[in-house]
Amino acid sequence: MLWHHDSHMPVRYRVLDMSDGGIRIRSSLPMLTGMTGHAVRLLPEGTHLERPMMVVWVRSAHDGLGFELGLQFLEPV
Repeated sequence: MLWHHDSHMPVRYRVLDMSDGGIRIRSSLPMLTGMTGHAVRLLPEGTHLERPMMVVWVRSAHDGLGFELGLQFLEPV
């Protein structure tokens, strides 16, 4: 994932699930809703996404360790 505010620093996140409309990820840090970025690929499969997305919700993880984020794709496939 490349965030638009720091597009030279790629960050990896654990993908919890994915749908046609977006991705739910796990992060050690909370993020602001409305942040935008660009998904580059899904690892370990290496599937390329190349899709812009936006944080639409953030909540504490169920185990209390970190956060879950809902990312919405900004362009259709």
